[in-house]
Amino acid sequence: MKEKFYEDDKLSKKESNSLQFPNVYGSAINYGPAALDAKSQGVAIGDGELYYATNGLPSTFYAADAITGEKLFSEDLPGSDVVWAMIIGTDGNVYFSGTYNGILYRYVVNEKRIENLGENPSDNWVWQLKSSHDGKIYGATYPRSKVFEYDIETAQFKDLGTFYEGQQYARGLGITEDSLYVGIGTSAYLMKMDLATGNRTEIQLPITGESISISNIWEYGNHIFVAYGTSLLTINKTTGEEMNTMNLHDEHNFDGLISPPSPYDENILYYINRNTQQLWTYDMTTHTTTKVEPTVQLPPSPSKAMRWIKDDSGKDVLAILHHKIEFSIYDPSTNTVKVNYPEVEMQGLLMQSLEIGEDQKIYMGGYQGSFGIFDTTIDQYVLQERDPHQIEGIGFLNGEVYLGTYGGARIYKYNPNQPYNFSGGKSGENPELVQEIEDAQSRPFTFTSGENKLFIGTISDYGELGGALTVFDATTNKWNTIRNIVENQSIIGLAYHNGKVFGGSTIAGGLGIDPTEPKAKMFEYDVITGNHEAFALGVDEFEKPEMIGELSVGPDGNIWGVAWGFDKVDSCYSVIFAMNPDNRKIVKTTQLYKGIDRGSKWRPFFIRWDNNGYLYTTAARRLTVIDPETMKSKQLVTGIVDLMDVDKEGNIYYSSDHNLYKLPVNKQ
Repeated sequence: MKEKFYEDDKLSKKESNSLQFPNVYGSAINYGPAALDAKSQGVAIGDGELYYATNGLPSTFYAADAITGEKLFSEDLPGSDVVWAMIIGTDGNVYFSGTYNGILYRYVVNEKRIENLGENPSDNWVWQLKSSHDGKIYGATYPRSKVFEYDIETAQFKDLGTFYEGQQYARGLGITEDSLYVGIGTSAYLMKMDLATGNRTEIQLPITGESISISNIWEYGNHIFVAYGTSLLTINKTTGEEMNTMNLHDEHNFDGLISPPSPYDENILYYINRNTQQLWTYDMTTHTTTKVEPTVQLPPSPSKAMRWIKDDSGKDVLAILHHKIEFSIYDPSTNTVKVNYPEVEMQGLLMQSLEIGEDQKIYMGGYQGSFGIFDTTIDQYVLQERDPHQIEGIGFLNGEVYLGTYGGARIYKYNPNQPYNFSGGKSGENPELVQEIEDAQSRPFTFTSGENKLFIGTISDYGELGGALTVFDATTNKWNTIRNIVENQSIIGLAYHNGKVFGGSTIAGGLGIDPTEPKAKMFEYDVITGNHEAFALGVDEFEKPEMIGELSVGPDGNIWGVAWGFDKVDSCYSVIFAMNPDNRKIVKTTQLYKGIDRGSKWRPFFIRWDNNGYLYTTAARRLTVIDPETMKSKQLVTGIVDLMDVDKEGNIYYSSDHNLYKLPVNKQ
């Protein structure tokens, strides 16, 4: 069945094809930010001052007094939501850059002002900055694994080009008096450039070519330390011999950073144990790690900068600025730590997930972190916390809420009837970490439940193809992951129906790898036997579907879904379809929003139903209602809508930024 196309955000002028929707809505209500947080990816420790840029929309740059924590300066950065890279230059000023616009900023410390130095010539996403002794700033970028140079004296940029052909990430940098190290991803390679001549050589590593990204490089003594996430490889600078590896799965692994050598012993480095948040040492003579005794307990968030500074008495102390803007000062001579909390305002983060539970509460997560709950019965937020990290998808089983988070596809269980209590998700906390899917999985975007089981669909990790269906059996308390249930594709749509789970895929894998399959597919999974089969979406004229999801069981018992892709003449559009679950035949379709891009290649389009049997969707990231009998449709609000759900009274809650909105239905 072929219906009208929408060319843009305007509602249809064809009255014969436009739905005469019986519901009447009032004006949209803005409830403000749901995901509040104060976190930073890019920080720097100066002489008596701290610098950090908080995640948010927009990101905000701060300067604060290192002793009192008092805010000395702050300014919003329009066009940036995360500043990943920050460094102090040889001029004593602070240089920083982040996502989307490629702009390099400078905070002039003595004048307390920010300068826009212009867009770097390499790429728009800047991962890391390093400062050389001769007054240059170097930046690692994505998506063409390029590096740029900025000369402080001449105020000139230079594009140093791609550092490894075929790779997307120049992810990490390291610098010495003579050399610049460049860490590549999503397949790991380490490059070294002579700062004087520009000559480049590749350094062979035990991890060379593996599907990981090198995120940090340090050269201390005769050793090169190579970080890839929370794993650390040590090699001999002269021979290339592997001296030690701390794996991310080790009990005493590190959190991503190491300190410069200790002024008290040049062979000792410090790091934070990722699992315990306690201070440990690394001995460069024996390549052994040791817990600092007595125990030094640090704040429960990763380190983002480490530097040896002088305290008021002139004593050397280790300064650590953390992800959640905590500032720790460790004194090795007394083995004591002081923690200060620099001044910072909580900010609204971009909304990343939104689902209404049976309790009529909206559970939400933010980009780069936070967890919010809004009670629709009283129109109020009842919880706004800073953790867990980046909730991609949310599911429900037996009155409990399951939060799927980015990075290792960690699944947390939250009991809404118990107080929130979180310091990492340890046993007995709420939320509690109940599973790390791993198996090269990263982003759990879709959930469904049935037969006392929870079903989770995931996107594969960086540089990987092949998502997974994960099944949690609440009766046996066992987990099972089926990777490549659709070969080389990720799972973004799930629906349970009569002992079967139907799924939909996206051809995309993790960042840093191109799809190999031309068409997204569906699959059917038998809950009892575990048998499963992938099959094509049989929508006429829909030649190349690239995303199929979400899926939902409609009031008519059919499996309803939303897909995005191309027809035979390469025109893109979204399709709403209904499929008979018994024979997999498509019984209804309608096409929407021809020529409008999909937006995210991972986040599924939502499908929801109201009590009157109307279907609501975010196909093409537009909020649309459809009559499933006639397949006529109507766009309800203009502009982009990423997230949406409908409460039991027919009110629509939605978001495309950091705010939660309600489209209230007028009661007749």
